[in-house]
Amino acid sequence: ERSNYVGGGADTYEAVLRGIDMFSEDGVIENPSGNLMFLITPGYPDDVLCDSSTGLPTSKGDILMTELDERNIDLHLVGIGGSSFDRRKLECLTSNRIKRVAGFNSDRFKAIEEEIRAL
Repeated sequence: ERSNYVGGGADTYEAVLRGIDMFSEDGVIENPSGNLMFLITPGYPDDVLCDSSTGLPTSKGDILMTELDERNIDLHLVGIGGSSFDRRKLECLTSNRIKRVAGFNSDRFKAIEEEIRAL
């Protein structure tokens, strides 16, 4: 909820884990193919998930990649914010499915939603 956000980073690791759980809350994948997850993030995760210099996943990034692969989930990231968004910190989690959006507001959100629905 908006009132609970205090700023200072994004718990991307926990957000992706919760999203993964939503695909199989009872342990069964309802749709074994074509699973898409979209995460809107400011791009500065509290946890280091990808090594910015090598592009390789850290141990936490590796856990997320394994979970996504096992559930056949394609992760798409929408990075909001101008120059503060650093795709290198997240790109190991997805196969270059990252879109950066500067000037994020409700109109941009609606436009992104339309693009996603067109996939």
